[in-house]
Amino acid sequence: MGSQPKLVQDLVNGWPMIKANPATFIAIVVAIAFVEWVILHFWYRGRLSRERARVYEHHELTIVVETGSDCRTYAAGFEATLKEAGWDVHNWTIENPPRRPTTGIAVQVPDLNNISKEAELLRTALVAAYVDIELMHMEDFPVRTSIQLLITASAS
Repeated sequence: MGSQPKLVQDLVNGWPMIKANPATFIAIVVAIAFVEWVILHFWYRGRLSRERARVYEHHELTIVVETGSDCRTYAAGFEATLKEAGWDVHNWTIENPPRRPTTGIAVQVPDLNNISKEAELLRTALVAAYVDIELMHMEDFPVRTSIQLLITASAS
């Protein structure tokens, strides 16, 4: 028995206790597996959402930011992440937006009935990253690119 790996030796030594308490043993194994799954899920969630936003063609968007409050801080975080994923990002500030998204963040498109592939890619990546966004028509807003990310103070 001296040549067996330590894990196997520990299992053989503990078998009488496992056999006497199978429900407890199964509960412990399930709990360990669940904790490992949770850790891995949260560990890779950010990486996977960035991969979903990664582009392999040239895509550009404008981040339209309301001046004031902490909107610029959020915009800088989105800009860095999107540039890392390969997007060509432009910035535009707006003092008083004609409309505000309820959550403060919206993907703006020219036609809500015909969403472009790149707008769907961006929306999917943001949703995968648990960013609460709205899809919004860009009418009444300055149009800089065919897809825009609007960041404002939350609508009251």
